[in-house]
Amino acid sequence: MARAVFLNKDGYIEQIYKGDQDYDTVTSAVHKVNKLIEKLQSEGRSVKVIVNLSEIGKTDSGSREAAVYALKSWYFDKTALYGGNVFINNLANLIIRAARKQKKVKVFNTRREAYKWLG
Repeated sequence: MARAVFLNKDGYIEQIYKGDQDYDTVTSAVHKVNKLIEKLQSEGRSVKVIVNLSEIGKTDSGSREAAVYALKSWYFDKTALYGGNVFINNLANLIIRAARKQKKVKVFNTRREAYKWLG
């Protein structure tokens, strides 16, 4: 499940994933992110999302389907993912390509790199 979805001190929507993921856990996180996107939009603020994958476990096809749907349906300026191992990072890049969001979503090794890109 996503252990946390919140608006951080820098005004970014932050997601922290821990453990195994399936359709329900990802969909639950997506609903929380949607509410924060609506809040930021209503305030006229940019929508930037940072996602910590350092403690993510196994993912199934349902979790990947939910992730593609989220990227296709969300309005956001930028999303940065970081902390995944080689397998997770490659999987994330495949999901990003499936959603056709390569210009708006990037995968990084570290939080520092992700933050720098989000600007």
